[in-house]
Amino acid sequence: MTQDQKEPRTASDIKKLLVIAFVILPICMVGGTAAYGFLVWGLQMLWLGLPGA
Repeated sequence: MTQDQKEPRTASDIKKLLVIAFVILPICMVGGTAAYGFLVWGLQMLWLGLPGA
């Protein structure tokens, strides 16, 4: 039978995790929020009108 051996984390793995957690994910979240905002704004401009109007 083979043993499952866990490899120790290397510095490059930690750097990759930090880049994903503190650079890529925030950019994606801001971009997604901005895209949703523009979508709602466009729908209000074209079809839906102002809220409460």
